[in-house]
Amino acid sequence: MGRCWRRIRGRAGIAAREPDLQRVWGERTPAAAGPARQSRDLGSITMATTLAMALFAPAVASGQDTQPESSYPPRVGYVNDLAGVVDQDSRNAMEDIASEVRRKSKGDIVVVTLPRLEGKPLEEIADELTKLWNVGYRGAPDDPANDTGVLIMLSLEEREFSIQVQEGVEAFFPSAAIRDLVTSKVVGPFRAGEYGPGLLEAVRGIGQVFAQRFQFVLENGE
Repeated sequence: MGRCWRRIRGRAGIAAREPDLQRVWGERTPAAAGPARQSRDLGSITMATTLAMALFAPAVASGQDTQPESSYPPRVGYVNDLAGVVDQDSRNAMEDIASEVRRKSKGDIVVVTLPRLEGKPLEEIADELTKLWNVGYRGAPDDPANDTGVLIMLSLEEREFSIQVQEGVEAFFPSAAIRDLVTSKVVGPFRAGEYGPGLLEAVRGIGQVFAQRFQFVLENGE
């Protein structure tokens, strides 16, 4: 299955030096206390978030291909917090929004946090998880919900964050809109070490975009 990637690189507030990457740099912040914190000092990490707007591989049709071998666990719901940094309130809110979007539009919003990328390019991991977790709905070519998957990724050690979308989403949620969402709603909480609330802002904003495109009321979007 071929990949269909588009990467945008640059630096927030500065003219892009390379045409295919967007980076948003933050400041070092003191560690914040909370139940989602692990023993290592997450707050001391410089929040260098990578805003990688990309088109990843289409979803695998059910029963069409076998699942590839992977070091990642099976998907559980819509929020897969492998880094252990998402508080329960934020997790519950994201699950509610993503579930409602799925029910009302067939759109698939999946969140994953990773402790580290293990030396792999972020897009390679996105492609692997898309196949392993069957991200996105695979319908008829003329179905407006076809290939409407969104994968939101956060890697703590590399300080990388990305929102990656399938082709069906790119039509109504372009790169500029993704950039606006991240810079206006997500970067602030991340700089404060509040990863759960920052991810929730991303999911809420994307849910509202789906609601507008598919003409439904997002009851869990407030």
